Amino acid sequence: MSGATALRQGIHGNATTYKMQWFSMGKYELGTRVEHDNVVYVVESKNDYTDYANVTQYFLDTEESHHKVVIDDG
Repeated sequence: MSGATALRQGIHGNATTYKMQWFSMGKYELGTRVEHDNVVYVVESKNDYTDYANVTQYFLDTEESHHKVVIDDG
């Protein structure tokens, strides 16, 4: 896995920030939780390269970012 923050161009021209990129020969659905170095990430997006490279590139964000918590202190 790559620990650098990644930018990915969205289909509508907007850029999206991800915390991790992961290349895998496995097939995983969007929303799959992945643990790496005691941090839980969630698969947010993917690029399927299996037709010529036999891998899929997954874009992950931290679980905390995926499940934003709103605190009501009122």
